[in-house]
Amino acid sequence: MLYLAVLLCGGVAHAGPIAGKWGIGAGILADGGELSLIRGISDRTAWALDARLTYDDATGATDYLYGVLSGGHRLSAAVGPRLRRYTRPAADLSPYADLFARATVASARSPNGPTGAVKSTSAGAELGLGFGVEYFTPWKFSVAAHTDFLTARYLRNHGVRDAAFSPLAFDGWTTQYTADLGLSPRVLLRAYF
Repeated sequence: MLYLAVLLCGGVAHAGPIAGKWGIGAGILADGGELSLIRGISDRTAWALDARLTYDDATGATDYLYGVLSGGHRLSAAVGPRLRRYTRPAADLSPYADLFARATVASARSPNGPTGAVKSTSAGAELGLGFGVEYFTPWKFSVAAHTDFLTARYLRNHGVRDAAFSPLAFDGWTTQYTADLGLSPRVLLRAYF
């Protein structure tokens, strides 16, 4: 789809001016589906609406709340706005910084865990900072290396462990407040029109 958008845009673009342009971004070499709708506000500033969907086969994976899952899966989604500020908007290679917020939901199931079936769902919100560098090609697309650097997270979890005739059965709610500091690099393609 991104390739088709690049072909339809045609023409040659200079790196800097994103003011008044729309864009579409997609993650490549990533662990899930990631799409962004971008709107250039000025040559230096852009708004984006990000959406991410991730599905994991949870064989041997670890759930937030219940430890190791066996034979199950984890599905998560996140959506929210992002404010991007370029430091060198007229250059072909421009570093940038991001502020973002997103709503998150996730569900994990393991039908045959070692202590009975486990099902957990969570919903929450994230706020954070990211940074990257974007290379604007002579055409109307760019390639970016990006990472979210600092993320503060609120999660409300509901979990059920169905361990028949066992003291390990559980049905309850928990609340988590966490902060992550680290690198999660990914490569993105973006097209502007």
